[in-house]
Amino acid sequence: MAVSLLFRRAVEGVMRRLQSVTQAAATAALTLTTSYQDVAGATLSLNAGSYLIIGIFDFIGTALDAGQTGLGQLDVGGTAQTALATFGLAANARGTTSQAWAITLTSTTTCKLQASKNGGTGTSTASNVHTTITALRLS
Repeated sequence: MAVSLLFRRAVEGVMRRLQSVTQAAATAALTLTTSYQDVAGATLSLNAGSYLIIGIFDFIGTALDAGQTGLGQLDVGGTAQTALATFGLAANARGTTSQAWAITLTSTTTCKLQASKNGGTGTSTASNVHTTITALRLS
């Protein structure tokens, strides 16, 4: 009971600070390579302020990528953030995985999702069906 009360208070604190919510969805599937690429459509232009950014990646694995990892990151004004969303790729495997980043911007900045894989020769994708970027402006 104490944990749920603490969680509720934490959520209430965030909701009091929440100023706006902005979201964009991927517009095309991205075939993964071993280099990070932009996920088409999963891009936001954000004004100066503090944000909680949530990236959700819809990974679909193929047999030739079995045992590899799908990787999702946030690029903020050309700088990749350190935390990654990860998904173990396998034949016909599909999963949505997420990551959250707390950022502070001093000017209008482009924030975008990027995806890659760590190896393999298959055609695994970051699907556009459920891949989204959401920004919660806190100040």
